[in-house]
Amino acid sequence: MLYRRALYRELTQNALGVMTALLAIVLTVQFVRLLGLAAVGKLASDAVFITMAFQLVQTLPVFLTITLFVAILMSFLRGWRDQEMPVWAAAGMSPLDWLRPVLTFSLPVVIVIGLLTLLVSPRALQLSETYEAQLESRDDRSQIAAGTFRESGGGKAVFFVENYSLLGDKASRIFIRTRDGQAHGVTVSALGFQHQASNGDRFLTLSKGQRFETLADNAGAQLLKFDSYSVRMRTKEAARPEHTLRGMTTRALLQESSRQHQAELQWRLSVPLSALVLALLAVPLASYNPRSGRGWNVLIALLIYLLYVNVLSVALTLVVQGKWALWPGLWGIHLVALLVWVWLIIKQYGGVSALQARLRKEAA
Repeated sequence: MLYRRALYRELTQNALGVMTALLAIVLTVQFVRLLGLAAVGKLASDAVFITMAFQLVQTLPVFLTITLFVAILMSFLRGWRDQEMPVWAAAGMSPLDWLRPVLTFSLPVVIVIGLLTLLVSPRALQLSETYEAQLESRDDRSQIAAGTFRESGGGKAVFFVENYSLLGDKASRIFIRTRDGQAHGVTVSALGFQHQASNGDRFLTLSKGQRFETLADNAGAQLLKFDSYSVRMRTKEAARPEHTLRGMTTRALLQESSRQHQAELQWRLSVPLSALVLALLAVPLASYNPRSGRGWNVLIALLIYLLYVNVLSVALTLVVQGKWALWPGLWGIHLVALLVWVWLIIKQYGGVSALQARLRKEAA
C-alpha cells in the first residue's frame, strides 16, 4: 500500500542519516584517542586502525539499536508535525495498523543485531585480546617510531630516534638512556642499524657516537667514544591471551551453569530484544498534538531510552553479584517495557473500552 512504501522510504533515509552521523562522531573520537595513545608510546602506530576495527565491530549492536529507535521516532514525529497521522487516522488507520510496517522494517535489523551480539562481537573481542597480547610481546625493534620517546625494558631504558627507515632497519640521531640499579648511562649516536646473529639474537649496532656512564655506589663516571657499539635487543616471550567472559562464544556460555555465565547469556539475548522493544515504543512515543509542540515527546523518548538501557545494565550487575535472581533476571525489565508500550497504545486509543471496540470492529 501507499502508506507502507512511503514509510519504508522515510525510515530507510532516516536510518542511513542517523547511522552515518553516529559512525562519523564515534570513529573520529576513537581515532583521536588512539592517535594520542600512539603518540605517547602506549599503542603501536600500526595498530591504530586494527584496534579501531575491533572496537567498531563490538559497538555496532549499540549503534544499530540507537539508529532503529531514532529513525522510527523521527519518521512518526514528522508525520504528526505535518498533520499526516491525523489524516491517516481519519481514513481508518489505527495505531496498531502501523505495527506491521514497523515490524517489517525492524525485524531484519534486529536479526543483524542478534547475529552481531551472539556470534560476531564475542569473536571480535577474542581476536582483539589476542592481538593486544601480541602487541605486548613485541620486542624493542617493533616499538621504534621516529620522533617519539619510547620506554622499554620495564622502564629501564628510554630511547629516541629522530629518523627511522624500515628498509634495512636503519636509524639516525639516536638517543638511549639506560638504568641498571644505581648505574645510569646515556648513549648518543649519529647512525645505527639492526641485524640478527646466527643464533637468532638481534643486535642494535651504533656508529660514530659516545656513551656517558655513572657508576654504581657513586664510584665515578666515564665517557666513552666509539666508532661501533652493539647492544643486544630485548625480546619477549609470546604472551598467552586471557579471554574475558565477554569474549566467550555463545556456545560455550550455553554449556556453563554458573551465575556469571548465565547472566552474560541473558545480556546477549537482551540486546536484540531491547532493540525490538524500543522500535515498538518509538511509535506511540512520537504521538503528540502539533499545537502543543513536540519537545516533550523527544525528551520523554530520550529519557525512556536511557532509563531502559541503564536499568538493564544495573540489573545485569545485580544478577552477577547474586543480588537479583536469574529468573526473572533481565527478562523482567523487558516485560515492564512491553507493559509500558501496551499502556501507551491504550492511551492513544483513548482507553481500554475504545481499544476493545476497535478490535471488535476489525474482527467483524
